[in-house]
Amino acid sequence: MLASAGALGGVSLLRGGDPPVPRVQTTAYADLAAARPDELRIHRVAAAPEILVFDYPSYLAQAVALNRVAALVEKRNLPRERVVTPAELERYIAARGGRFVTFYYGHNYDGTELARFFELAAADANVRLNPGERRLREALLAAGAIRRDGEGFAPGTGAAYAISLVSAAAPDVAPEFGARARRVAVVHELGHAWYAVNADYQAYARAFWYDVLTPRERDGFRRFLAARSYDVSNEALVIDEAQAYLAFTPDARVVSDAELGLPDGRLAALRARFDPPAMPPWHGNE
Repeated sequence: MLASAGALGGVSLLRGGDPPVPRVQTTAYADLAAARPDELRIHRVAAAPEILVFDYPSYLAQAVALNRVAALVEKRNLPRERVVTPAELERYIAARGGRFVTFYYGHNYDGTELARFFELAAADANVRLNPGERRLREALLAAGAIRRDGEGFAPGTGAAYAISLVSAAAPDVAPEFGARARRVAVVHELGHAWYAVNADYQAYARAFWYDVLTPRERDGFRRFLAARSYDVSNEALVIDEAQAYLAFTPDARVVSDAELGLPDGRLAALRARFDPPAMPPWHGNE
């Protein structure tokens, strides 16, 4: 997940009817990286069809669909046993000086996490899904990422992992920022997906965390993530985020030696040493 370091808006998108779910299309990485959708598009990555990509036309559209999933799965000091209300999420973001639209620049979840969100929502009479969340649910069902299980939901078998991106032409950020954020987010979020679907890569990254990084370096990543309100008590989440920032996010404006509390040049040295047996075709395309 690519998190923002820092007022709820777009309330009109929280109500209303449900637009149709777009057809899933198989897309090569190069075409995905250059995409500038003006409405929601859903892709399977040609090189890894287990990965489902939700490509939104704006940060607001992405936020409406996925911010409450993020709140459930990995934000610190938010409940893990229920879906938060819109008002609770608004207060949480405001208290940290953030913005609803850039709660995250991109999202990443596996089918188990997504199914649990919709399972909890279905079981709670006080939770009403907004149109973006309902459209996400129907798209995940159609793609096989989740399935209905009685009155609730369970992980599916048709897609192992889902990420989200936002168009470089998104109207709710400056154009020059949008293009840069798109380049960073597409590789970062796909890096999370690769970690989830490639067992050899995941095993290497976990060993690198425990056997190569020093305690100081691991603590540096934890502090960096904690500053972005990740739940750093979740060790699996921390390792996944660390590998994505280490291997798939070389932009110093996003993560740097200083932010990790490391000596100058140490992050570059760690990246040079990180040499897993299997890297995806989008690695090195930042």
